Amino acid sequence: MENGLQKESGVQAFWLDAKARFGFKSTREPLPRNDPFYGCNSTVEELKKGDYSPGALLRKRGIYLTDFIDFDADEMIGWQMAYITRGQDAKDDVMVTVATIVIPPNAGARDKIVFQMPKTDSANSNSRTSYMLRRGSGSIAGAASEQIFMIDFLKRGYIVVVVDYEGQFDAFGAGPTAGHGALDAMRAILSFDELKLAPKDQLKFVGWGYSGGAIAISWAAQMLESYASDLQPYIKGWSCGGVPKDLKQVAYHVNNGLAAGLIIGVMQGLANINKTLNDWLQANTNEYGKKALEVAKTESFWDFMPQNAFKDILNMVPGGTGKDAGYFTVEGDALSPPPPKEALEFNQLALEFTKTKDKKLIPKVPIFLYERIPDEVVPIAIIDDLVDLWSSNGAIIQYTRVKVWMHVGAIFAMQSQNVAWIADRMDGKPIEAKDAYKKDLDTNIDDKESEAVLGKERCGSLAKFYNTIYGKPKRVWW
Repeated sequence: MENGLQKESGVQAFWLDAKARFGFKSTREPLPRNDPFYGCNSTVEELKKGDYSPGALLRKRGIYLTDFIDFDADEMIGWQMAYITRGQDAKDDVMVTVATIVIPPNAGARDKIVFQMPKTDSANSNSRTSYMLRRGSGSIAGAASEQIFMIDFLKRGYIVVVVDYEGQFDAFGAGPTAGHGALDAMRAILSFDELKLAPKDQLKFVGWGYSGGAIAISWAAQMLESYASDLQPYIKGWSCGGVPKDLKQVAYHVNNGLAAGLIIGVMQGLANINKTLNDWLQANTNEYGKKALEVAKTESFWDFMPQNAFKDILNMVPGGTGKDAGYFTVEGDALSPPPPKEALEFNQLALEFTKTKDKKLIPKVPIFLYERIPDEVVPIAIIDDLVDLWSSNGAIIQYTRVKVWMHVGAIFAMQSQNVAWIADRMDGKPIEAKDAYKKDLDTNIDDKESEAVLGKERCGSLAKFYNTIYGKPKRVWW
Protein backbone atom coordinates (compact mmCIF):
# COMPACT_ATOMS: atom_id res chain seq x y z
CA MET A 1 0.00 0.00 0.00
CA GLU A 2 1.24 3.48 -0.86
CA ASN A 3 1.03 5.13 2.56
CA GLY A 4 4.57 6.14 3.41
CA LEU A 5 4.85 3.45 6.08
CA GLN A 6 8.02 1.41 6.19
CA LYS A 7 6.44 -2.01 6.50
CA GLU A 8 7.99 -5.30 7.51
CA SER A 9 7.68 -8.21 5.12
CA GLY A 10 5.78 -11.48 5.13
CA VAL A 11 4.15 -12.88 8.26
CA GLN A 12 5.60 -10.14 10.48
CA ALA A 13 3.96 -7.45 8.35
CA PHE A 14 0.63 -9.29 8.55
CA TRP A 15 0.67 -9.41 12.34
CA LEU A 16 1.82 -5.81 12.71
CA ASP A 17 -1.09 -4.68 10.58
CA ALA A 18 -3.56 -6.95 12.41
CA LYS A 19 -2.49 -5.56 15.77
CA ALA A 20 -2.95 -2.01 14.54
CA ARG A 21 -6.26 -2.82 12.86
CA PHE A 22 -7.95 -4.59 15.75
CA GLY A 23 -6.32 -2.74 18.62
CA PHE A 24 -4.26 -5.71 19.90
CA LYS A 25 -1.38 -3.51 20.93
CA SER A 26 0.37 -3.20 24.26
CA THR A 27 -0.14 0.56 24.06
CA ARG A 28 -2.23 2.90 21.98
CA GLU A 29 -0.74 5.49 19.68
CA PRO A 30 0.73 8.25 21.87
CA LEU A 31 -1.46 11.23 22.61
CA PRO A 32 -0.56 14.34 20.61
CA ARG A 33 1.11 16.02 23.59
CA ASN A 34 3.40 12.98 23.91
CA ASP A 35 4.00 12.56 20.17
CA PRO A 36 6.97 14.61 18.87
CA PHE A 37 5.35 14.68 15.43
CA TYR A 38 2.78 17.19 16.70
CA GLY A 39 5.30 19.56 18.25
CA CYS A 40 2.83 20.61 20.95
CA ASN A 41 5.66 21.96 23.09
CA SER A 42 7.57 23.70 20.30
CA THR A 43 8.57 27.28 21.03
CA VAL A 44 8.53 30.15 18.57
CA GLU A 45 12.31 30.36 18.91
CA GLU A 46 12.68 26.69 17.95
CA LEU A 47 10.36 27.02 14.98
CA LYS A 48 12.17 30.10 13.71
CA LYS A 49 15.43 28.16 13.43
CA GLY A 50 14.10 26.60 10.23
CA ASP A 51 11.80 27.71 7.45
CA TYR A 52 8.92 29.31 9.32
CA SER A 53 7.07 30.78 6.37
CA PRO A 54 3.32 30.06 6.49
CA GLY A 55 2.67 26.59 5.09
CA ALA A 56 6.25 25.38 5.38
CA LEU A 57 6.17 21.58 5.55
CA LEU A 58 8.02 20.36 8.65
CA ARG A 59 7.50 16.59 8.62
CA LYS A 60 5.23 13.90 7.24
CA ARG A 61 4.34 10.30 7.94
CA GLY A 62 2.19 7.54 6.58
CA ILE A 63 -0.62 6.27 8.80
CA TYR A 64 -3.24 3.55 8.97
CA LEU A 65 -6.72 5.07 9.08
CA THR A 66 -9.55 4.17 11.43
CA ASP A 67 -12.30 2.01 9.92
CA PHE A 68 -15.91 3.19 9.79
CA ILE A 69 -19.27 2.20 8.28
CA ASP A 70 -19.05 2.56 4.47
CA PHE A 71 -15.41 3.66 4.90
CA ASP A 72 -12.98 0.85 4.12
CA ALA A 73 -9.76 2.22 5.55
CA ASP A 74 -7.65 -0.41 3.81
CA GLU A 75 -8.69 1.02 0.45
CA MET A 76 -7.42 4.47 1.42
CA ILE A 77 -3.94 5.93 1.50
CA GLY A 78 -3.30 7.84 4.71
CA TRP A 79 -0.74 10.55 5.38
CA GLN A 80 -0.22 13.20 8.00
CA MET A 81 1.77 16.40 7.72
CA ALA A 82 2.98 18.87 10.32
CA TYR A 83 3.38 22.38 8.97
CA ILE A 84 4.02 25.96 9.99
CA THR A 85 1.06 28.27 10.42
CA ARG A 86 0.12 31.42 12.28
CA GLY A 87 -2.03 32.04 15.33
CA GLN A 88 -3.99 35.19 16.08
CA ASP A 89 -1.23 37.42 14.69
CA ALA A 90 -0.49 36.81 11.01
CA LYS A 91 3.12 37.98 11.35
CA ASP A 92 4.83 36.88 14.55
CA ASP A 93 2.54 34.25 16.08
CA VAL A 94 4.41 31.27 14.62
CA MET A 95 3.13 27.80 15.48
CA VAL A 96 2.86 24.25 14.17
CA THR A 97 -0.23 22.18 13.45
CA VAL A 98 -1.17 18.94 11.69
CA ALA A 99 -3.44 17.81 8.86
CA THR A 100 -4.50 14.31 7.78
CA ILE A 101 -4.65 13.40 4.10
CA VAL A 102 -6.94 10.65 2.79
CA ILE A 103 -6.48 9.47 -0.80
CA PRO A 104 -9.11 7.12 -2.28
CA PRO A 105 -8.18 4.38 -4.77
CA ASN A 106 -10.04 6.20 -7.57
CA ALA A 107 -8.23 9.53 -7.12
CA GLY A 108 -7.08 9.40 -10.74
CA ALA A 109 -5.09 12.50 -11.65
CA ARG A 110 -5.15 13.66 -8.02
CA ASP A 111 -6.20 17.12 -9.04
CA LYS A 112 -9.31 17.67 -6.88
CA ILE A 113 -8.85 18.24 -3.15
CA VAL A 114 -11.50 18.92 -0.51
CA PHE A 115 -10.17 20.60 2.63
CA GLN A 116 -12.52 19.46 5.39
CA MET A 117 -12.56 21.47 8.62
CA PRO A 118 -13.78 19.13 11.36
CA LYS A 119 -16.15 19.86 14.23
CA THR A 120 -13.29 19.64 16.74
CA ASP A 121 -15.03 21.82 19.34
CA SER A 122 -12.46 21.12 22.03
CA ALA A 123 -9.80 23.01 23.95
CA ASN A 124 -7.35 20.13 24.42
CA SER A 125 -5.06 18.15 22.15
CA ASN A 126 -6.54 14.74 23.01
CA SER A 127 -9.55 15.57 20.85
CA ARG A 128 -7.69 16.47 17.68
CA THR A 129 -9.28 14.86 14.66
CA SER A 130 -5.88 13.85 13.30
CA TYR A 131 -5.37 11.70 16.37
CA MET A 132 -8.80 10.10 16.16
CA LEU A 133 -8.45 9.33 12.45
CA ARG A 134 -5.28 7.37 13.12
CA ARG A 135 -5.88 3.69 13.69
CA GLY A 136 -4.74 2.71 17.16
CA SER A 137 -5.81 5.89 18.89
CA GLY A 138 -8.65 4.04 20.60
CA SER A 139 -10.97 6.99 20.04
CA ILE A 140 -13.50 6.64 17.25
CA ALA A 141 -16.23 9.18 18.07
CA GLY A 142 -14.40 12.16 16.62
CA ALA A 143 -13.27 10.17 13.60
CA ALA A 144 -16.79 8.94 12.91
CA SER A 145 -18.23 12.45 13.00
CA GLU A 146 -15.98 13.37 10.07
CA GLN A 147 -15.76 10.07 8.16
CA ILE A 148 -19.55 9.90 7.82
CA PHE A 149 -19.37 13.00 5.60
CA MET A 150 -16.03 12.57 3.81
CA ILE A 151 -17.22 9.27 2.32
CA ASP A 152 -19.19 11.02 -0.43
CA PHE A 153 -16.16 13.03 -1.55
CA LEU A 154 -13.84 10.02 -1.52
CA LYS A 155 -16.32 8.06 -3.67
CA ARG A 156 -16.00 10.81 -6.27
CA GLY A 157 -12.24 10.43 -6.31
CA TYR A 158 -11.47 13.60 -4.38
CA ILE A 159 -8.56 13.71 -1.98
CA VAL A 160 -9.73 14.85 1.46
CA VAL A 161 -7.50 16.86 3.80
CA VAL A 162 -8.73 17.15 7.40
CA VAL A 163 -7.10 20.03 9.26
CA ASP A 164 -6.35 20.55 12.96
CA TYR A 165 -7.13 24.23 12.47
CA GLU A 166 -7.31 25.08 16.20
CA GLY A 167 -3.54 25.16 16.04
CA GLN A 168 -0.74 24.18 18.36
CA PHE A 169 -2.59 25.33 21.48
CA ASP A 170 -6.07 23.97 20.69
CA ALA A 171 -7.69 27.40 20.54
CA PHE A 172 -11.38 26.49 20.16
CA GLY A 173 -13.21 29.57 18.88
CA ALA A 174 -10.15 31.49 17.68
CA GLY A 175 -11.13 32.73 14.21
CA PRO A 176 -7.80 34.06 12.88
CA THR A 177 -5.93 30.96 14.09
CA ALA A 178 -8.49 28.70 12.40
CA GLY A 179 -8.40 30.63 9.13
CA HIS A 180 -4.61 30.63 9.05
CA GLY A 181 -4.53 26.90 9.79
CA ALA A 182 -6.89 26.15 6.91
CA LEU A 183 -5.07 28.29 4.36
CA ASP A 184 -1.61 27.15 5.40
CA ALA A 185 -2.66 23.50 5.00
CA MET A 186 -3.36 24.35 1.36
CA ARG A 187 0.09 25.88 1.04
CA ALA A 188 1.75 22.91 2.73
CA ILE A 189 0.16 20.30 0.49
CA LEU A 190 1.60 22.02 -2.59
CA SER A 191 5.09 20.99 -1.50
CA PHE A 192 4.19 17.43 -0.40
CA ASP A 193 5.88 15.61 -3.27
CA GLU A 194 5.04 12.09 -2.10
CA LEU A 195 1.35 12.73 -2.72
CA LYS A 196 2.04 12.77 -6.47
CA LEU A 197 -0.51 15.49 -7.09
CA ALA A 198 -1.41 16.80 -10.53
CA PRO A 199 0.60 19.76 -11.88
CA LYS A 200 -0.18 22.91 -9.93
CA ASP A 201 -2.00 24.57 -12.81
CA GLN A 202 -4.51 21.68 -12.78
CA LEU A 203 -5.26 21.60 -9.04
CA LYS A 204 -8.69 22.54 -7.69
CA PHE A 205 -9.36 23.16 -4.00
CA VAL A 206 -12.68 23.54 -2.19
CA GLY A 207 -12.92 24.12 1.56
CA TRP A 208 -15.88 23.07 3.69
CA GLY A 209 -16.83 22.81 7.32
CA TYR A 210 -19.84 22.81 9.61
CA SER A 211 -20.37 24.42 13.03
CA GLY A 212 -16.90 24.60 14.64
CA GLY A 213 -15.41 23.75 11.26
CA ALA A 214 -17.29 26.68 9.74
CA ILE A 215 -15.20 29.01 11.91
CA ALA A 216 -12.14 27.95 9.92
CA ILE A 217 -13.89 28.14 6.54
CA SER A 218 -15.55 31.52 7.04
CA TRP A 219 -12.36 33.10 8.38
CA ALA A 220 -10.28 31.57 5.58
CA ALA A 221 -12.74 33.00 3.06
CA GLN A 222 -12.48 36.41 4.71
CA MET A 223 -8.68 36.51 4.89
CA LEU A 224 -7.78 34.79 1.60
CA GLU A 225 -6.91 37.97 -0.29
CA SER A 226 -5.07 39.67 2.57
CA TYR A 227 -3.22 36.63 3.95
CA ALA A 228 -2.92 34.04 1.17
CA SER A 229 -3.51 35.66 -2.22
CA ASP A 230 -1.06 33.11 -3.67
CA LEU A 231 -3.78 30.46 -3.17
CA GLN A 232 -6.47 32.24 -5.17
CA PRO A 233 -5.80 30.32 -8.43
CA TYR A 234 -6.49 27.01 -6.66
CA ILE A 235 -9.58 27.73 -4.56
CA LYS A 236 -12.87 27.24 -6.41
CA GLY A 237 -15.34 27.61 -3.57
CA TRP A 238 -16.14 27.61 0.14
CA SER A 239 -18.98 25.64 1.71
CA CYS A 240 -20.02 26.12 5.32
CA GLY A 241 -22.99 25.77 7.64
CA GLY A 242 -23.87 26.53 11.24
CA VAL A 243 -21.44 29.46 11.19
CA PRO A 244 -20.67 30.85 14.70
CA LYS A 245 -20.19 34.36 13.32
CA ASP A 246 -20.44 36.20 16.66
CA LEU A 247 -19.32 34.13 19.66
CA LYS A 248 -20.82 36.56 22.17
CA GLN A 249 -24.26 36.32 20.59
CA VAL A 250 -23.89 32.55 20.40
CA ALA A 251 -23.08 32.49 24.14
CA TYR A 252 -26.20 34.46 25.04
CA HIS A 253 -28.23 32.22 22.73
CA VAL A 254 -27.07 28.89 24.18
CA ASN A 255 -26.91 29.88 27.86
CA ASN A 256 -29.20 27.77 30.05
CA GLY A 257 -29.92 25.51 27.08
CA LEU A 258 -28.83 22.21 25.62
CA ALA A 259 -25.61 23.65 24.15
CA ALA A 260 -24.61 25.82 27.13
CA GLY A 261 -21.34 23.91 27.41
CA LEU A 262 -20.09 25.65 24.27
CA ILE A 263 -19.58 28.77 26.40
CA ILE A 264 -17.13 26.88 28.59
CA GLY A 265 -15.36 25.22 25.67
CA VAL A 266 -14.87 28.46 23.76
CA MET A 267 -13.79 30.49 26.78
CA GLN A 268 -11.16 27.89 27.65
CA GLY A 269 -10.10 27.60 24.02
CA LEU A 270 -9.52 31.34 23.79
CA ALA A 271 -7.83 31.34 27.21
CA ASN A 272 -5.32 28.77 25.90
CA ILE A 273 -3.78 31.55 23.78
CA ASN A 274 -4.72 34.60 25.85
CA LYS A 275 -3.08 34.85 29.29
CA THR A 276 -5.06 37.97 30.20
CA LEU A 277 -8.32 36.14 29.59
CA ASN A 278 -7.09 33.02 31.37
CA ASP A 279 -6.10 35.00 34.47
CA TRP A 280 -9.44 36.83 34.44
CA LEU A 281 -11.39 33.57 34.21
CA GLN A 282 -9.51 32.08 37.14
CA ALA A 283 -10.13 35.21 39.21
CA ASN A 284 -13.80 35.64 38.30
CA THR A 285 -15.34 32.16 38.31
CA ASN A 286 -16.69 30.19 41.25
CA GLU A 287 -15.86 26.58 42.09
CA TYR A 288 -18.29 25.30 39.47
CA GLY A 289 -16.85 27.52 36.77
CA LYS A 290 -13.26 26.56 37.58
CA LYS A 291 -14.13 22.86 37.52
CA ALA A 292 -15.95 23.22 34.20
CA LEU A 293 -13.03 25.07 32.62
CA GLU A 294 -10.62 22.40 33.83
CA VAL A 295 -12.76 19.68 32.27
CA ALA A 296 -12.81 21.61 28.98
CA LYS A 297 -9.03 21.91 29.12
CA THR A 298 -8.40 18.24 29.79
CA GLU A 299 -11.39 16.29 28.45
CA SER A 300 -13.38 16.08 25.23
CA PHE A 301 -16.53 17.69 23.83
CA TRP A 302 -18.39 14.57 24.91
CA ASP A 303 -17.48 15.35 28.53
CA PHE A 304 -17.90 19.09 29.00
CA MET A 305 -21.04 19.41 26.87
CA PRO A 306 -23.38 17.06 28.81
CA GLN A 307 -21.96 18.21 32.14
CA ASN A 308 -22.96 21.80 31.40
CA ALA A 309 -26.22 21.27 29.51
CA PHE A 310 -29.10 23.47 30.68
CA LYS A 311 -26.86 25.43 33.07
CA ASP A 312 -27.15 29.18 33.56
CA ILE A 313 -23.43 29.64 33.03
CA LEU A 314 -23.65 33.41 32.50
CA ASN A 315 -25.81 34.12 35.60
CA MET A 316 -28.64 35.41 33.40
CA VAL A 317 -31.54 33.61 35.11
CA PRO A 318 -32.61 35.05 38.49
CA GLY A 319 -33.28 32.85 41.49
CA GLY A 320 -30.74 30.11 40.88
CA THR A 321 -28.76 28.52 43.70
CA GLY A 322 -25.57 26.47 43.81
CA LYS A 323 -24.40 25.35 40.37
CA ASP A 324 -27.65 26.67 38.89
CA ALA A 325 -26.74 30.19 40.02
CA GLY A 326 -24.07 30.49 37.35
CA TYR A 327 -20.32 30.05 37.03
CA PHE A 328 -19.12 33.66 37.27
CA THR A 329 -18.67 35.88 40.32
CA VAL A 330 -18.90 39.25 38.53
CA GLU A 331 -21.99 41.42 38.82
CA GLY A 332 -24.10 41.86 35.70
CA ASP A 333 -23.14 40.64 32.24
CA ALA A 334 -20.26 38.19 32.65
CA LEU A 335 -19.05 38.83 29.10
CA SER A 336 -18.86 42.62 29.37
CA PRO A 337 -15.63 43.13 31.40
CA PRO A 338 -12.66 43.99 29.13
CA PRO A 339 -10.88 40.57 29.00
CA PRO A 340 -13.83 38.49 27.70
CA LYS A 341 -15.32 41.39 25.74
CA GLU A 342 -12.08 42.07 23.86
CA ALA A 343 -11.36 38.39 23.26
CA LEU A 344 -14.81 37.75 21.81
CA GLU A 345 -14.76 40.87 19.64
CA PHE A 346 -11.34 39.99 18.23
CA ASN A 347 -12.81 36.69 17.04
CA GLN A 348 -16.01 38.16 15.58
CA LEU A 349 -16.25 37.41 11.88
CA ALA A 350 -16.58 40.46 9.59
CA LEU A 351 -16.18 42.96 12.44
CA GLU A 352 -12.92 44.28 11.00
CA PHE A 353 -14.61 44.98 7.68
CA THR A 354 -17.42 46.92 9.35
CA LYS A 355 -14.75 49.09 10.98
CA THR A 356 -12.30 49.54 8.09
CA LYS A 357 -14.42 48.94 4.95
CA ASP A 358 -11.36 47.21 3.49
CA LYS A 359 -12.67 45.32 0.45
CA LYS A 360 -9.82 42.81 0.75
CA LEU A 361 -11.84 41.34 3.63
CA ILE A 362 -14.81 40.51 1.39
CA PRO A 363 -14.68 36.92 0.03
CA LYS A 364 -13.93 36.80 -3.69
CA VAL A 365 -14.57 33.07 -4.13
CA PRO A 366 -18.19 31.78 -4.28
CA ILE A 367 -19.71 30.59 -1.02
CA PHE A 368 -22.40 27.99 -0.29
CA LEU A 369 -23.82 28.73 3.16
CA TYR A 370 -26.55 26.87 5.01
CA GLU A 371 -28.20 27.28 8.41
CA ARG A 372 -30.95 25.61 10.36
CA ILE A 373 -34.06 27.63 11.21
CA PRO A 374 -34.44 28.02 14.07
CA ASP A 375 -31.02 27.00 15.40
CA GLU A 376 -30.38 26.27 19.07
CA VAL A 377 -26.70 27.20 18.65
CA VAL A 378 -26.43 30.06 16.16
CA PRO A 379 -29.04 32.86 16.10
CA ILE A 380 -30.26 32.96 12.51
CA ALA A 381 -30.38 36.77 12.51
CA ILE A 382 -26.60 37.11 12.73
CA ILE A 383 -26.16 34.87 9.68
CA ASP A 384 -28.80 36.76 7.72
CA ASP A 385 -26.87 39.95 8.55
CA LEU A 386 -23.55 38.39 7.50
CA VAL A 387 -24.96 37.29 4.15
CA ASP A 388 -26.43 40.74 3.55
CA LEU A 389 -23.16 42.45 4.51
CA TRP A 390 -20.93 40.31 2.32
CA SER A 391 -23.36 40.13 -0.60
CA SER A 392 -23.92 43.88 -0.69
CA ASN A 393 -20.17 44.33 -0.97
CA GLY A 394 -19.60 41.94 -3.85
CA ALA A 395 -19.45 38.42 -2.40
CA ILE A 396 -21.29 35.68 -4.32
CA ILE A 397 -23.26 33.64 -1.79
CA GLN A 398 -25.82 30.89 -2.27
CA TYR A 399 -27.61 30.80 1.08
CA THR A 400 -30.08 28.14 2.21
CA ARG A 401 -32.01 28.15 5.48
CA VAL A 402 -33.11 24.59 6.13
CA LYS A 403 -35.99 23.38 8.29
CA VAL A 404 -34.76 20.32 10.17
CA TRP A 405 -34.55 19.02 13.73
CA MET A 406 -31.62 20.40 15.78
CA HIS A 407 -28.37 22.11 14.83
CA VAL A 408 -26.73 18.78 14.08
CA GLY A 409 -29.56 17.85 11.73
CA ALA A 410 -28.66 20.48 9.15
CA ILE A 411 -25.31 18.91 8.26
CA PHE A 412 -27.07 15.60 7.52
CA ALA A 413 -30.03 17.12 5.68
CA MET A 414 -27.77 19.31 3.54
CA GLN A 415 -25.10 16.70 2.77
CA SER A 416 -26.41 15.97 -0.72
CA GLN A 417 -26.62 19.64 -1.63
CA ASN A 418 -23.21 20.27 -0.13
CA VAL A 419 -21.70 17.44 -2.17
CA ALA A 420 -23.46 18.53 -5.37
CA TRP A 421 -22.34 22.15 -4.92
CA ILE A 422 -18.72 21.13 -4.34
CA ALA A 423 -18.84 18.74 -7.32
CA ASP A 424 -20.01 21.60 -9.54
CA ARG A 425 -17.06 23.71 -8.42
CA MET A 426 -14.66 20.84 -9.08
CA ASP A 427 -16.20 20.42 -12.54
CA GLY A 428 -15.62 24.07 -13.31
CA LYS A 429 -19.25 25.19 -13.41
CA PRO A 430 -19.19 28.96 -12.94
CA ILE A 431 -21.22 31.00 -10.48
CA GLU A 432 -21.89 34.65 -11.20
CA ALA A 433 -23.50 37.38 -9.13
CA LYS A 434 -26.86 36.72 -10.81
CA ASP A 435 -26.75 33.17 -9.45
CA ALA A 436 -26.64 34.27 -5.80
CA TYR A 437 -29.73 33.42 -3.75
CA LYS A 438 -31.30 33.28 -0.32
CA LYS A 439 -33.98 30.63 0.16
CA ASP A 440 -35.71 28.49 2.77
CA LEU A 441 -35.84 24.75 2.22
CA ASP A 442 -37.68 21.81 3.76
CA THR A 443 -35.59 18.72 3.03
CA ASN A 444 -34.77 15.24 4.33
CA ILE A 445 -31.64 13.13 4.31
CA ASP A 446 -33.23 10.50 2.08
CA ASP A 447 -35.64 12.42 -0.15
CA LYS A 448 -35.59 11.96 -3.94
CA GLU A 449 -33.34 14.97 -4.50
CA SER A 450 -30.77 13.60 -2.06
CA GLU A 451 -30.96 10.13 -3.59
CA ALA A 452 -30.27 11.61 -7.01
CA VAL A 453 -26.94 12.93 -5.72
CA LEU A 454 -25.79 10.31 -3.23
CA GLY A 455 -27.70 7.20 -4.32
CA LYS A 456 -30.52 5.44 -2.49
CA GLU A 457 -28.33 3.02 -0.56
CA ARG A 458 -26.01 5.76 0.67
CA CYS A 459 -28.92 7.99 1.71
CA GLY A 460 -30.40 5.08 3.62
CA SER A 461 -27.11 4.50 5.43
CA LEU A 462 -26.77 8.20 6.25
CA ALA A 463 -30.37 8.39 7.51
CA LYS A 464 -29.92 5.27 9.63
CA PHE A 465 -26.80 6.69 11.23
CA TYR A 466 -28.52 10.00 11.97
CA ASN A 467 -31.68 8.40 13.34
CA THR A 468 -29.74 5.96 15.50
CA ILE A 469 -27.31 8.46 16.97
CA TYR A 470 -29.30 11.70 16.99
CA GLY A 471 -32.84 11.39 15.74
CA LYS A 472 -34.43 9.29 18.47
CA PRO A 473 -36.91 11.15 20.68
CA LYS A 474 -35.13 13.16 23.40
CA ARG A 475 -31.76 12.13 21.99
CA VAL A 476 -29.18 14.90 22.25
CA TRP A 477 -25.79 15.36 20.58
CA TRP A 478 -23.99 13.02 22.94
